[in-house]
Amino acid sequence: MSFVAVRLCCERLKLLETCIRCKPVAYRNTQRLLQLAHKLRVCRRDKRLQEGQVLVHIAEAALEVQLNICPLQFES
Repeated sequence: MSFVAVRLCCERLKLLETCIRCKPVAYRNTQRLLQLAHKLRVCRRDKRLQEGQVLVHIAEAALEVQLNICPLQFES
């Protein structure tokens, strides 16, 4: 995605969500994702809301990965 496309994007939280979904282990880089959210100005200037929403997306991604791994462990 180009720089211009990012600047013109209305919902920057969706950009962050796309980053998390593209790489299955992205949830492990919590600090990097929080920094990206800050640079993208997700939720404007409300830092608490920004961190909360980003952490929720990270937790959902981590849970998805765990749910995909656990059935494989029980089948063996």
